[in-house]
Amino acid sequence: MAVAVSSAATLAAAEDAAASFLRPDAASHERLRAHAVAVANPVTVPDRVNVIEPRILEQLACGMAIVSGPHLALAAAFGAYVRMIHEPSEVAAAVREALGEQARSADDTRALLRALFERHATPVMLSHITREFPAVPDPRATRRVTAVVGSGSLDRARLIESLTHQAHRPAEVLLTGDDPWSAVERDALEEADIATQLLEGNGAEISWSAAGSIATAQWLTLWPTDRPAGPSYLLDLAAGAEMSLADVVGYGPQPLGHSDGVDLGTAIARREFAMTRLAGRPLRGADAALDAWPADGRRPLSVGPEDVVG
Repeated sequence: MAVAVSSAATLAAAEDAAASFLRPDAASHERLRAHAVAVANPVTVPDRVNVIEPRILEQLACGMAIVSGPHLALAAAFGAYVRMIHEPSEVAAAVREALGEQARSADDTRALLRALFERHATPVMLSHITREFPAVPDPRATRRVTAVVGSGSLDRARLIESLTHQAHRPAEVLLTGDDPWSAVERDALEEADIATQLLEGNGAEISWSAAGSIATAQWLTLWPTDRPAGPSYLLDLAAGAEMSLADVVGYGPQPLGHSDGVDLGTAIARREFAMTRLAGRPLRGADAALDAWPADGRRPLSVGPEDVVG
């Protein structure tokens, strides 16, 4: 396991306590790399600091184990994932323990990525600044998703609940189906800040490119109507999209990572990609598996199995 060491003491002080393991010279760094260890810059600010260095956030997202000196903000936000030390003499033992620990579980990784996406990612940090300037576009606009909602075995009340209870709600829904959507049903969605548009038909014949020409969000998805989607259904897909720059992100049996293909029935696709690469493909149908290596060279991303709602 790779380890990032971020100590409130100086690197020189840490070296005094673990001279055989941590050295600032090139030979030492080569030895550390051979053991899959990465040493971050020491944190030299007071432990009451409320800012977490971007490098530490990146290391957490990459699955690295973090060893840190006193840092209240880091401990409060990610204490479950960080070994906190208080004296330079504790560095060597903490690093050895981190090297010996098992890789982070899929559930822990997903929980960590959710926290990073919701509270610490760059668009979130920038939005704290831009909200003071109404004329500046919201940096989080790149996360907006349009969901196409058609007919299915799920009744309308539960379907609406599965949309409005999302941790990351769709920005808009394109409503289709054999039965018309009532004003009350649309109001329930719009009261949750989900814009609605009505489309003719039951959704089965609508193509990705046709839906993309109507959608206003950057991402497009076919909403599941045969089961209730869990509250983090869209959150995990949007987080995977932002962190990977993939054009298609979906659920599947593969663990988190780039994949040879994903099922478009449980995926989000970049709108421009849907209107070109997926042009003419129906939103529903047997032809759901995305071919490997899309034309622009980006592989689809799998975020792992979907959380099942009982």
